Amino acid sequence: MIFLNDCRIKSPLEGTYHQLSPKHLQAYCTEVQFRYNTRNLSNQERFDKLLKQCECRLKYKDLIKDKSLTLF
Repeated sequence: MIFLNDCRIKSPLEGTYHQLSPKHLQAYCTEVQFRYNTRNLSNQERFDKLLKQCECRLKYKDLIKDKSLTLF
């Protein structure tokens, strides 16, 4: 069991995402980390940074596979 005590982690979980599976926990935490680390950038600057960091295309069928998902 993982306890999410930090409001930076809990707030998006309660607002945007309504449930979180262990399968996607690392991707969720990575997203929260990225948002926190780029909190002083404008939305456009954050989007540009995100696009520069993309290395591959993630298809939905690959996302929902049973095997472990490693994005980062």
